[in-house]
Amino acid sequence: GCPACTVPYRYPTVQAAASARCTEIYLLEGTPRNLTLTNPPEDVTIRPISNGVELGFIQLRLDEGNPRSVWFEGGACEGFSAINADRRGSVTVDGLRISGVESSGPVGTVAGFNISVRNCRFMDNTVTNDRQTGILSLREAQDFEVVGNTFAGNRVGGEDPEAISGAMYIQGDLSQGLIAGNLFARNAVAAVDGAGAFYADSGVRNIRL
Repeated sequence: GCPACTVPYRYPTVQAAASARCTEIYLLEGTPRNLTLTNPPEDVTIRPISNGVELGFIQLRLDEGNPRSVWFEGGACEGFSAINADRRGSVTVDGLRISGVESSGPVGTVAGFNISVRNCRFMDNTVTNDRQTGILSLREAQDFEVVGNTFAGNRVGGEDPEAISGAMYIQGDLSQGLIAGNLFARNAVAAVDGAGAFYADSGVRNIRL
């Protein structure tokens, strides 16, 4: 393979570049809006390096038996999911910007093992239909890190009084991890007993702040 590769010029997609064993993938103007990476054969870092890169939804996934390190660094998109079923693998989303998105569900979803969301900006987003969610949703996430992010001006649930979490929602008895150094400002949720910053289900026991 090659140590550094570009999309879409050398390879049409991130998945194609990773399958060719690229370890550094640079996204240029013309990159397909929706980006999917599943089970790369090598550790890989993905970086948008052109202002013309306009990404829609980013999906990063490691299945059990694929202990790789996936790092997505920088750029802007309309949402992402980071799912890792392998205890020895890791997924990091670093420096991503999600702003002004209206969605029926969370704009960021984290599930599984060893996932970090770092230095991201979640600004002025709206989740319209999902009651038990946040702008960032962590579901059965183990050994996660949510560090150094900004959550500002987000709203969840419209006028639904059942909507319980604004910026972040933590769900599942297995969820455990670190939440540190984040800025929460002007996040809103309709429920009187809801939480603008983050809400953890009653079964969640091991969160470090």
